[in-house]
Amino acid sequence: MFMTGIPARTAIFLSAFALGLCCSRASEAGSNTFVAAFNAELAQRDICASEDCDTAPRLLSGTEPQYPTSDLWRRTQGHVVLEFEVLTDGSVSNPRVRWSNSQSMRDSALRAMAGWRFAPAEREGQPVALTVRQSFRFRLGSPASASAQAASVERGAS
Repeated sequence: MFMTGIPARTAIFLSAFALGLCCSRASEAGSNTFVAAFNAELAQRDICASEDCDTAPRLLSGTEPQYPTSDLWRRTQGHVVLEFEVLTDGSVSNPRVRWSNSQSMRDSALRAMAGWRFAPAEREGQPVALTVRQSFRFRLGSPASASAQAASVERGAS
């Protein structure tokens, strides 16, 4: 990109800033897709049937775990099962790894979960804390490709 009348250093900064805005919007769209998919999957599990709540927690914001680059290069697939508390204020507490076959995938799932924010579960209109178990499957796409686009992280019940 060539910007006339603007010093090169400023032009590079402005280009990087514009790129950052572009990518953050794409990231927000991806986050919104993740939140909607997470909530749909959580609703299907009907976790209030086995717990003492009327309304299940609902993810308000968060991002999905990223497929670790090292595992992409090694073509490693994996499975991580996390358990955590959704507190009455909607924050995530006491994350625990119930099962994982990859340290880097486990770390990725924990990093993503640290930023999650929920509308808490409710019982008789009052917020209640609830334990949630969440499974992530890290799967590769075509064996010919080792890119992030060829990998996926699937959510589900454990």
